[in-house]
Amino acid sequence: MLDWPVPAAKRQYASKKNLAFFFLGVFLVYAVFFTSLTMIPLYILELGGSEFHSGLQSTLLFLAAVFLRLYLGPLADSRGRNIPLLIGAFAFGTSSLLYAMTNSIWVVMFIRIYEAIGLAAFLSSASSFVADIAPERKLGRYMSFHRFIITLALLAGPSSALFIINNYGFATWFTISFGLGFFALIMLGLIKTSPLNVTREFSSRERLLHVIKNSNLWPIFLGIILLAFSYGILP
Repeated sequence: MLDWPVPAAKRQYASKKNLAFFFLGVFLVYAVFFTSLTMIPLYILELGGSEFHSGLQSTLLFLAAVFLRLYLGPLADSRGRNIPLLIGAFAFGTSSLLYAMTNSIWVVMFIRIYEAIGLAAFLSSASSFVADIAPERKLGRYMSFHRFIITLALLAGPSSALFIINNYGFATWFTISFGLGFFALIMLGLIKTSPLNVTREFSSRERLLHVIKNSNLWPIFLGIILLAFSYGILP
């Protein structure tokens, strides 16, 4: 199913409480994600892994997320925004608990693939939710605040995690990270989403081809590819 923009008459503009639940949940989920992104390579080295293993886990995470998004991305259109948000928060939170339960490098690799479910489900559905609840003429403001929350999580998450790890160890941080993910799950479970205005059915393949064939989007795709390539080659 493909949802078209929600008509103004049917749009559920967010209450302050709804926004507070959503943005707090987003902050916590991204804090867990960014911390995992930066600390798991160190954890791999702590377990006796090499730089190859440290890089491999990131490759598995993002590669799995790309393929999983082909299914989990359209899920936000066919089932509503809440389900992918909750799936993402659950995957990020429980993966932290799983890390605390193992000291095997290869088990960590499999957990990274599981964590990719959260990456594939949460990122796109969170942005879609912001677009759903933003009042007309305020979409840019809402999206900017959403990006600000993500940046704040990037600034606060890894630095806090590093302090805790240096003083109390990885196990303590993984436990705290699980708690943050669980609390985010509660916050996101309390929000309400706008109704979908579904008018026709599309397969996931049709959606993908529809977007790729839109030549107006090609410069954006090229910019994203170049930016991702530049980011990926940084040490």
